[in-house]
Amino acid sequence: MEPEQLAAVDPRFIQDEINALVKAALDESLGTSQFNHEKIGNWTSTVCEACMKRLTSLDKPFKYAVTCVIMQKNGAGLVTATSCFWDVSTDGKCLHVLS
Repeated sequence: MEPEQLAAVDPRFIQDEINALVKAALDESLGTSQFNHEKIGNWTSTVCEACMKRLTSLDKPFKYAVTCVIMQKNGAGLVTATSCFWDVSTDGKCLHVLS
């Protein structure tokens, strides 16, 4: 069975597969770049676009929401919150933190 057919048959959110795609998108977008305040706007757009491109290439029946936060590692805190309602048997989330 072709990968495209398999994706249509198995519409589950496979965490390891998604994590690998997101990591590859981050590596492609940021590489080993050092923090630069002037590049944050471009970097966040590039990361979100790269993630979305890779996720949609899976051709699975999902809706994707991609969010990117880049901040300098200087001891400051970051508090965020999200809320979702989904089917735990088919839906999921991915969080990737670089340090």
